[in-house]
Amino acid sequence: MKKFKKRLFGIITFMMLALAVPVVFPGSYGVKEVQAAVKVTAPKLLSAKPYGTNKIVLKWSTVKGVNGYRVYRKTDGGKWQAVRNFSGYQTTTYQDVRVTTGVQYTYTVRAYRRINGSLVWSGYDRNGLTTIAGLNSMKLNKTSMTLYVGKYDTLKINGTKLVPQWKSSDTKTAWVYRNGRVLAKKAGKATITATLGGKKFNCTVTVKNTPVSNKWTKNYTKLKKYIQQNGEINDDGNYEVEQDFSNSAVLVAYNRKDDLIEATYIEFLDTTGKNYRGITMSFNCQRTDIAQAVFAYIKGEKAYVTYSNLNPSRHTANTGYVFKYATNDKTANDFFQKQSNAVLKRTMGAFDVFLANVQMTAKDLGFTSYS
Repeated sequence: MKKFKKRLFGIITFMMLALAVPVVFPGSYGVKEVQAAVKVTAPKLLSAKPYGTNKIVLKWSTVKGVNGYRVYRKTDGGKWQAVRNFSGYQTTTYQDVRVTTGVQYTYTVRAYRRINGSLVWSGYDRNGLTTIAGLNSMKLNKTSMTLYVGKYDTLKINGTKLVPQWKSSDTKTAWVYRNGRVLAKKAGKATITATLGGKKFNCTVTVKNTPVSNKWTKNYTKLKKYIQQNGEINDDGNYEVEQDFSNSAVLVAYNRKDDLIEATYIEFLDTTGKNYRGITMSFNCQRTDIAQAVFAYIKGEKAYVTYSNLNPSRHTANTGYVFKYATNDKTANDFFQKQSNAVLKRTMGAFDVFLANVQMTAKDLGFTSYS
């Protein structure tokens, strides 16, 4: 019996040591034996930097007492693959020259110790360090551009298929889409910035008003003269002519400060005069092919205002526009989209009626597609 117990004790002890699990043996032996697992400290990743067009240098911290390191690499969506082994704990730099310009690489490192003929590995940084081969040699296809309002151009980073993050310093002047397409919105300057791999690429965008023919100058001057001769001074200090209809009115003013014609159409929703809706359309077709329509819906003490920009030369009676709230630039809901576009259509009709007083139509002021 004693011989059997001694043999059984030896087998159990061997198994527990092999598994590196602390074991307490109960019974008459009263013995506790512990085999602690060997732990290897993981290297700390320090930097991964691109050099030239086809080299990346990876650096990590020294782990004293280890026998070496193994470097792993992966590309986007790929799995870790071992690319290099190093012997000795003092080697902490790896130069990877098997890279392709414009491709993003991620690196990590494990340390190991050799114990009783076996390798014991450290953990590793699962996120790794990421960089892009040839990043410092990459450039935007353009560092400056000039666009007229309403026109587009496209930016891209040469030498890579990776998509950067795009940002405009002034989205009201120039808007940039996720694919690098730039839309000129109003006259001015803006900087478009692409960020890739921590590096910023800048392009200066100059936006100019669309040049238009001076053939509208004669008609524009004729309308201004009519307003100044027949109008009254309004609250803004501008001359304004009013023409009334049954339950609506059109007021056409000349804004001297901004050199704009402002055509305002108002519809009264009841007889109180407190509830109404209308649009003010501002334009100067001898200067630019851009007009702005501002819609107001007044109901008692509540006021809702939306706006949209339009191109007079392309405007028709059935053109639909996207109106935004003036308070936050967000797209208006379906109710105000329909209201704004419907009133804009009637505004153009009322304005055309008014222009009959000076033997003109909207076409004579640059609305060449309108009838």
